[in-house]
Amino acid sequence: YLGTAVGTAVISSALLSDYQEISTSVRYRLQHHVQDLPDKLVGPICAFWNFSLSPDAGGMWSTTGCSVVTSLPDSTACFCNHTTNFAVLLQVYEMQRNTKEELTLQTLTFIGCGVSFCALIATFILFLAVGVPKSERTTVHKNLIFALAAAEALLMFSELAKTNQVVCFTVTACLHLFFMAAFSWMLVEGLLLWSKVVAVNMSEDRRMKFYYVTGWGLPVVIVGVTLATSFNKYVADNHCWLNVQTNVIWAFVGPVLFILAVNTFVLLRVVMVTVSSARRRSKMLTPNSSLEKQIGIQIWATAKPVLVLLPVLGLTWVCGVLVHLSIVWAYVFIVLNSLQ
Repeated sequence: YLGTAVGTAVISSALLSDYQEISTSVRYRLQHHVQDLPDKLVGPICAFWNFSLSPDAGGMWSTTGCSVVTSLPDSTACFCNHTTNFAVLLQVYEMQRNTKEELTLQTLTFIGCGVSFCALIATFILFLAVGVPKSERTTVHKNLIFALAAAEALLMFSELAKTNQVVCFTVTACLHLFFMAAFSWMLVEGLLLWSKVVAVNMSEDRRMKFYYVTGWGLPVVIVGVTLATSFNKYVADNHCWLNVQTNVIWAFVGPVLFILAVNTFVLLRVVMVTVSSARRRSKMLTPNSSLEKQIGIQIWATAKPVLVLLPVLGLTWVCGVLVHLSIVWAYVFIVLNSLQ
């Protein structure tokens, strides 16, 4: 965030009656002057010059009594409940990527989501058609597949939805719900693994009820609370996604970071148990094998659960935290999550 700049002409309005100035409400539209501001522009602010604020400096910009009516890429319409000197201020953010990079990332995301969506649907159909025996694991997999497929289908549709405010708001809420559900079921995948590694005194029926409450109940509560507390600042200005300029984004990022931390701990514990088990089995079956062979067995025992569980537990999403550091991480993030 770099700061706020005057992005339009400055206009004055006065109303006289019997040579006395009286205040009245004013609606105005001003065209943006963005040629001198090459950085990313986000969030126009309707403001007026208040001479009574900071008198030593001759006054300062204030937003009291002024609000944005409509905002277009080239202009903003404002309403102020008094007459004075008006302008539109533009919040200026540092441009992290150029237009070509943004288009490439957008195209890769669309292709990746399309491939992933087809793979998820094919897997879901196979689960139903082949008659995979019913178990905790298959039930959890089905719910994770459904949540991810729904989220990625909505993500591909979201660019078309941003032209309609109501549809965009609905898509954003559904995206929030299904991506949150996907991560909640990834957490359930981790809890299921933990129950296989560590003895848990809970029946399968009770576990499944707990898993459903975690997988679907938790996302519904998070989305519901977020909508109730931040309805007017829920959606971003230029995308059908949560507003990253406010604390609303933490209604997604916060739970995701918690889930990734839990699943990282689960993965480490599973790897430790797997390596320990592989070492004991190797000594029992081939007690006279060479040191190199013993090391090879342990490396494979470590690599196998990591390769299998990284996508299942959603740990490839850790790359998302690093996206702002470099464009390379953005490409890695898209590719890894398209393969999930």
